[in-house]
This record gives sequence, structure tokens and C-alpha cells, in this order.
Amino acid sequence: MLGGLSVALAVGVYAKTSSTAQTGWQLAGEIAPPELLKQIGEEHLSSPEPVNLSQMRVLKVHQSRQSAPLYLVDTRLADSDQQPLCGKAGCAFLGYIPGQQSYQTVFNTYLNPHLPPDTELLSVTDTLQSGLPTLTLHQLEGQQLQRFTVAFDGIHYAVVTVDNLSSSHE
Repeated sequence: MLGGLSVALAVGVYAKTSSTAQTGWQLAGEIAPPELLKQIGEEHLSSPEPVNLSQMRVLKVHQSRQSAPLYLVDTRLADSDQQPLCGKAGCAFLGYIPGQQSYQTVFNTYLNPHLPPDTELLSVTDTLQSGLPTLTLHQLEGQQLQRFTVAFDGIHYAVVTVDNLSSSHE
């Protein structure tokens, strides 16, 4: 289900931080650097019809002690019936950090946004690994709600743990 993520052992040092500097999900046109939007279009879209990338949602995360800002991208277009990066497996969710010449892709997976009420699809923790925060993802596998913890291994985010949650959807 989490294509693009590989199961890996936790590598690196964990550090707890108390202050999370994030502003919440915003329209990409309001928070994402234009170079990042251009790169996303070049890497992920081949549609002959123009796609307004500024309508994707972005969460910029930069905690104290974090090595670089992390841009998480929910590729679903706001107020649009056209969803070029969604399919049977769900919708593309991407993560980027600034690199030397461009942005480095560190997170690339499809997540199904159809979850029980009050269940967060993706959340950022205060725990850092290899300089970036760990992420918590929720997905349904049939009727079973699963919680995935993914952490940065120095190259990309990889699954660290998978927990089956009770029917009360913890």
C-alpha cells in the first residue's frame, strides 16, 4: 500500500523537540517556493492539460534542531474535479528538502484519503531522526485501520513500524 516506501530498520539518533514550527496545510501557491512547484510539475505530471499546481496543499515543517525545512505536498487539487495524481491506490503525497541545485525528494507514496472520522491521514511528530521529523500515517487495509510510523534514514523516508489499531480506531 505504501509504494515508494521500504521497510527499514531505524537508523540514526532520535531527538525530542518541544517546539514544532509549522503553519498547517496551506495552498501551495501561498507557501511553496516556485522552483519546488516547477520541479513537481516536471517530475510528476505529463498531462497535456494544464494543472494549477498552486492548488495543491503544502505543509512546511521546520522544527528547532531540524537539519532543513521539509515541504510535505498533498497533491490533491483544492476545489477541482481534476485530480491528476490520484488513482486506485490513493493520491500522491510527496516530501522535499532543499538540495544543492534542486529539491531532494525524500517522501513519495500514495495514500488513500478515505479514513474513519477524526483520523488524521498524515501527521508530523516532534521526534527527529537523521535531522528530519518522523511522520505518522493512517490507512485502512480492508476494515483494519493501520498506523505507519515513517522516519528519514538519511536518503528518504522508510517505514519503521506498522501498528494494527483496534476497531475503536485509536
